[in-house]
Amino acid sequence: MPTHRSIALAAACLMSFAAAAQQAVTVAFQDRDRYADAVHGLPELQRHLEKQAARHIGAGQKLALTFTGVDRAGHETPAGTRVVRDLEPARIELEFALVDASGKRIREGRRRLRSPAFFVDSRLTDPLHYEKTLLDDWLKREFGPARV
Repeated sequence: MPTHRSIALAAACLMSFAAAAQQAVTVAFQDRDRYADAVHGLPELQRHLEKQAARHIGAGQKLALTFTGVDRAGHETPAGTRVVRDLEPARIELEFALVDASGKRIREGRRRLRSPAFFVDSRLTDPLHYEKTLLDDWLKREFGPARV
């Protein structure tokens, strides 16, 4: 049974389509100020998700995503260095709504993303590598392989 909060978030997701009618993917952050751990990386995560998600949805479809929680892998020391340990995986919570060209809702939901085996992947070349990989894996599971 939907709660008032989930209905409001779904409405906000769908309203973002009107504001960005030309974009296939729109990304928003609920309570952005709560993400002290990730605040500097949010614009980059947004750009990454907009680009990657557009490759996973069909022609004419629109996807609205709202991050409801972001906890980056590891922790930041007082000196500003990020220390990543296998006990501290990235955690992302989001809500989404996918609609077709006529505006009919195809899929919607709320997801809690976490990768327990994230530390095995040692190809760290990007400060947001773990978070981007987590999102990319979710896109493949949720919407299928990327379309060319």
